[in-house]
Amino acid sequence: MSVWYVEPDESNLERVLTALAANKSYIDKIDYAVIDEKIIADWDIKRRQTPGQSPDDYASKEWHWDLMELSGLTLL
Repeated sequence: MSVWYVEPDESNLERVLTALAANKSYIDKIDYAVIDEKIIADWDIKRRQTPGQSPDDYASKEWHWDLMELSGLTLL
Protein backbone atom coordinates (compact mmCIF):
# COMPACT_ATOMS: atom_id res chain seq x y z
CA MET A 1 0.00 0.00 0.00
CA SER A 2 1.37 3.39 -0.96
CA VAL A 3 1.33 6.09 1.72
CA TRP A 4 2.83 9.53 2.19
CA TYR A 5 4.48 10.82 5.35
CA VAL A 6 3.03 14.04 6.73
CA GLU A 7 5.06 15.98 9.28
CA PRO A 8 3.49 16.15 12.77
CA ASP A 9 2.84 19.88 12.29
CA GLU A 10 1.41 19.17 8.80
CA SER A 11 3.89 21.64 7.30
CA ASN A 12 4.30 19.43 4.20
CA LEU A 13 0.64 18.41 3.82
CA GLU A 14 -0.12 20.91 1.06
CA ARG A 15 2.94 19.82 -0.92
CA VAL A 16 2.08 16.12 -0.51
CA LEU A 17 -1.47 16.76 -1.71
CA THR A 18 -0.12 18.78 -4.64
CA ALA A 19 2.18 15.88 -5.52
CA LEU A 20 -0.80 13.52 -5.49
CA ALA A 21 -2.92 15.91 -7.56
CA ALA A 22 -0.17 16.27 -10.16
CA ASN A 23 -0.80 12.67 -11.24
CA LYS A 24 -4.44 13.34 -12.07
CA SER A 25 -5.39 13.77 -15.70
CA TYR A 26 -8.25 16.10 -14.80
CA ILE A 27 -9.23 18.38 -11.92
CA ASP A 28 -10.92 16.43 -9.16
CA LYS A 29 -11.09 16.32 -5.38
CA ILE A 30 -8.54 14.30 -3.44
CA ASP A 31 -9.72 12.13 -0.57
CA TYR A 32 -7.14 11.37 2.08
CA ALA A 33 -6.82 10.23 5.66
CA VAL A 34 -4.11 11.14 8.14
CA ILE A 35 -3.09 8.22 10.37
CA ASP A 36 -0.81 8.61 13.36
CA GLU A 37 2.56 7.00 12.64
CA LYS A 38 2.42 5.42 16.10
CA ILE A 39 -0.43 3.16 14.92
CA ILE A 40 1.74 1.76 12.14
CA ALA A 41 4.56 1.15 14.61
CA ASP A 42 2.26 -0.36 17.26
CA TRP A 43 0.76 -2.77 14.73
CA ASP A 44 4.29 -3.70 13.62
CA ILE A 45 3.48 -2.97 9.98
CA LYS A 46 6.60 -3.18 7.85
CA ARG A 47 7.35 -0.12 5.76
CA ARG A 48 9.91 0.92 3.23
CA GLN A 49 10.68 4.36 1.89
CA THR A 50 10.35 4.21 -1.90
CA PRO A 51 10.22 6.85 -4.61
CA GLY A 52 6.65 7.81 -5.40
CA GLN A 53 5.32 8.38 -8.89
CA SER A 54 4.82 12.12 -8.71
CA PRO A 55 6.31 14.89 -10.84
CA ASP A 56 7.51 16.42 -7.55
CA ASP A 57 10.80 14.55 -7.24
CA TYR A 58 11.57 15.93 -3.78
CA ALA A 59 8.19 14.96 -2.32
CA SER A 60 8.35 11.55 -3.97
CA LYS A 61 11.82 10.85 -2.60
CA GLU A 62 11.36 12.26 0.90
CA TRP A 63 7.80 11.43 1.89
CA HIS A 64 6.58 8.41 -0.07
CA TRP A 65 6.47 5.03 1.68
CA ASP A 66 5.13 1.57 0.92
CA LEU A 67 3.50 -0.48 3.66
CA MET A 68 4.53 -4.10 3.23
CA GLU A 69 2.98 -7.52 3.87
CA LEU A 70 -0.49 -6.23 4.67
CA SER A 71 -3.47 -8.50 5.03
CA GLY A 72 -7.15 -7.76 5.30
CA LEU A 73 -7.02 -8.77 8.94
CA THR A 74 -4.18 -6.33 9.63
CA LEU A 75 -6.14 -3.49 8.04
CA LEU A 76 -9.26 -4.28 10.08
